[in-house]
Amino acid sequence: MKGQSNVVVIIIIVIITISTVSLVFLYYQSVMGKATTELEERGPMNNCYQSANIEITDFDGENMTIRNNGGASLNISSFNISSLGNNYEYTFSDADGILKPREKVVLNITESIGPGVLKVTGECEVRDAIDTRSLNICGDGICGYKENFSTCPSDC
Repeated sequence: MKGQSNVVVIIIIVIITISTVSLVFLYYQSVMGKATTELEERGPMNNCYQSANIEITDFDGENMTIRNNGGASLNISSFNISSLGNNYEYTFSDADGILKPREKVVLNITESIGPGVLKVTGECEVRDAIDTRSLNICGDGICGYKENFSTCPSDC
């Protein structure tokens, strides 16, 4: 009988070990399954948040050039242009309305913009800003460095 009790103890220990490993595996699988499902549900938006980036490359007071430096395509019509609490309307001539990675688009701002910090915000909270106080903008009421009566009579 002494040999049988050792065999029973070993069998019980093996069963407990297998049960513990199985429970840990099931718990890990359920946690990872939820995380994977959430990432799959986010889909393209998750990629957008991770790799979206824009840059204002040029602004002449009326036309603003924006470059997509990120890895996600952005909807041009979702951009918001604002300064000092004012939002500005804009038009663009891009046919499909999508700013693909490494592409540029020119936005024509339909309203006069005065001195201040002009901010552009796009999808996924990508943003860039340009300080218009350092630009020569005809019609802003400031006679800038390169402005004179012949080039900008309304300011000088």
